[in-house]
Amino acid sequence: MWRDCEILYNKKLYAFISNSEYADPVDIKKLKFIFSAIFKYSVINKKDIRELNILEVGCGKGGIVLPLASLDCKVRAIDIDKNSITYIQALVEQKKI
Repeated sequence: MWRDCEILYNKKLYAFISNSEYADPVDIKKLKFIFSAIFKYSVINKKDIRELNILEVGCGKGGIVLPLASLDCKVRAIDIDKNSITYIQALVEQKKI
């Protein structure tokens, strides 16, 4: 059971990180922290990640929101910069997330 959970965790973590434009180790560490918190929440609450509703405030160019969307979470992103939102929407359409 634990081994199956670990395999699923690693598979989803890889997908999560690979859908971000972040490459610096500090940013990868941040992505791992965010993913770990989401995964833990879904396990504790017995919910599939795809059932989660996530809000990102101050999403910028989508460094976190795009990986979240790639997990099929229901994601809402808010930013004061309209150009950032337009950029994210174009990427979502391009990547078919």
